[in-house]
Amino acid sequence: MRKSDVTREKMTRGLQSYWYELIRILNSIVSVYEKANYAMSLFTLRKIRLNTARILGRIHGVILDAGCGPGTMIPYIMKENKNLSYYICLDPLPAMLKQIDAKNEKIDRIRGVFEHIPLRKNSLNACLTSFSFRNSYNYVRAFYNIYYTLRIHGIYVMLDLYKSTHRSITIFMKLYLSIVPRIIGSLLLGANGFRLYRGLYFTYEKFLNTDEIMVIARIIGFKRVFIHPLYSVSLLSVFIK
Repeated sequence: MRKSDVTREKMTRGLQSYWYELIRILNSIVSVYEKANYAMSLFTLRKIRLNTARILGRIHGVILDAGCGPGTMIPYIMKENKNLSYYICLDPLPAMLKQIDAKNEKIDRIRGVFEHIPLRKNSLNACLTSFSFRNSYNYVRAFYNIYYTLRIHGIYVMLDLYKSTHRSITIFMKLYLSIVPRIIGSLLLGANGFRLYRGLYFTYEKFLNTDEIMVIARIIGFKRVFIHPLYSVSLLSVFIK
């Protein structure tokens, strides 16, 4: 099989069958989810989220937080968007959605996945995925559904792990993600934490690199694409419909 064929197959697949195992892992770490993520980011997560909210800009309308987890991005987005009319939280795990404040009338919680977003065409002003897009069952279908639900000139911001095309950066990231999450998992959950966080490394192994993200975005129809590495380990990508 040629290298181009391998790349094409990778871009159109996603996690596939491993997705179900990932859901089991995420469901088991809900209680330590935020603490672990904060530690794994080398304590830069708050700055990263703040930068993401500011780059997303001031949205007047509806925003979808896809793969929202326990809603950790909500306060950052709300602070930057005083006139936001509706904030939709989408996640496949009820345990994650239960962590979100249900008293705020501007916030709604929906159980679902990227590949089948239960919203109408052109219904969103903006979409955000925060360290969750790489967990997609199918990358292309997830990308397309986000594009489909965005209005013309709508913005999609993807915050995720940085998978560079440069070999030295990729080697560093693989070493970091194969060691640090397991240590943090062990400290928070003991031996079980070591096993659980070992499984999360696979999502990075399968994830798209920067060139592949650009290719898919262009094929689907996004008019403008910007990519910004953040603090070496994170990547902030901005897509305009």
